[in-house]
Amino acid sequence: MGRISRHEAGAEARPIRMIIPSHLAATLLAIVSIDAIGSSATQESNDTPAQASWPTIAIGYQDAAPSGDWAPIHAWFVSGYAVGAKKGTSVDEFIAASTESLQEAFATYIARHPSLTPETTSIVVLDIESPEPLSRIARLLQPESPELSKRRFNAVIESFKRRVAVAKQALPKATICLYGFGSPSARGNASPEWKSEVAAQRVAVELGLLELIDGVCPVLYSRFGPADSGFKTSTLATENSIAACREIMQGVERAPKILPLLSFAVFNGNSPANGQSASIEGTARRLEVLSKLGIQQVVFWSAKANLPDEGEPTQVWFTSLMQRRPGR
Repeated sequence: MGRISRHEAGAEARPIRMIIPSHLAATLLAIVSIDAIGSSATQESNDTPAQASWPTIAIGYQDAAPSGDWAPIHAWFVSGYAVGAKKGTSVDEFIAASTESLQEAFATYIARHPSLTPETTSIVVLDIESPEPLSRIARLLQPESPELSKRRFNAVIESFKRRVAVAKQALPKATICLYGFGSPSARGNASPEWKSEVAAQRVAVELGLLELIDGVCPVLYSRFGPADSGFKTSTLATENSIAACREIMQGVERAPKILPLLSFAVFNGNSPANGQSASIEGTARRLEVLSKLGIQQVVFWSAKANLPDEGEPTQVWFTSLMQRRPGR
């Protein structure tokens, strides 16, 4: 879930207007009302205006949680296979999975990870990236066949909801979140791709995607090292992403929390810094930006306890980061 071969958005940040790309309009009309997509209702946000310090920080690993008490709050990233969405799962396979089969798969997963119990109160992120991650579900829309798109898109969203319901049933006290919702586009918020992605996610919300969800997790991993030309654009990508999340969830009666995902390392196959430790200074700056945007909590993700290239323990990196925390 950390790999990327494209650069984060570097376009100028500005308020996102829900203008539906013409090549998707017919398809979206076949699913929900365009008026609903363009709603200007005010979201009841779980976020608060500018805070003086950083957001609170949770830390999680893939299919594991940190050991020891160094992590302020624990999180857990559930791989897609645990909810019938292993890598390479097709749209038809995703839709076809029954509630019973999903319950069986998730029960097997929990049995292998006994620290997950009905009493778990951690943040649990469902890392569903097949057949498409939520940030790219516009790919499921086929303008040339709006009726087929309507049926398949509706079915995919119902299938996401079914998986969330299974997780909520098994872990009733956990904060269940969806991975990738509202993630920034590599092409910037003025591009047709970005507008299509935001519009498609808005349709998913209108279809009830967020009904059972406690949090959404836009992916704001570090994509650049200090020597990269794009290093200074991370603030813009951060602002774009949070603006998109809020725009997508406008009018939702009980809007989930926005819990951005940050990383200990750089993930960008086009950067010489790929796999290296993320910049402490750059990460601290992004935390300050997120706080000013009213975000109350973020989640740091790592595949495991050591960083990819250097093998440095995430705990060591995190301790260095916390030395930059305001008012420590």
